[in-house]
Amino acid sequence: MGKSLNEVDPVVGMVGTDAIKRHVNHRLARDEHVAVCYVDILHIQPFRHVYGAERYTEVLKLTAEILEGTRTGLTFFDSFLGHMGGTDFVAVLTMDQYEPYCRTVLSSFEQRIPTYYRAVERKQGYVIYRDGKGRESKAPLMHLS
Repeated sequence: MGKSLNEVDPVVGMVGTDAIKRHVNHRLARDEHVAVCYVDILHIQPFRHVYGAERYTEVLKLTAEILEGTRTGLTFFDSFLGHMGGTDFVAVLTMDQYEPYCRTVLSSFEQRIPTYYRAVERKQGYVIYRDGKGRESKAPLMHLS
């Protein structure tokens, strides 16, 4: 049996891709002008290599919390949030909402994510990890795109 359109991801507490598509199509069918903001966490895989799956999951939860908290804080209750899987999230907003929303989300993530790293990594601005071939590599600290 297939997943329900309204099924919520248990980790981040958001609906998935099918619900996102349905929501966007519904708003477009009503001739609404919407901004679909795609949010991705960059440089999270090197972080996962160093800190493990549990801390990776914490970052996913943090991102969902920031997305939802920003929506609530800005009182954009007519907006829509979804999780496409992995590190990919979507916010569907009105055209006048997307700039303040995105600006606030980016700022909140930038302020909170350094606490997930050790002091030395915060100071140097990168994490050292072993790549897929076992070589030592450097990666910038995580940020959103």
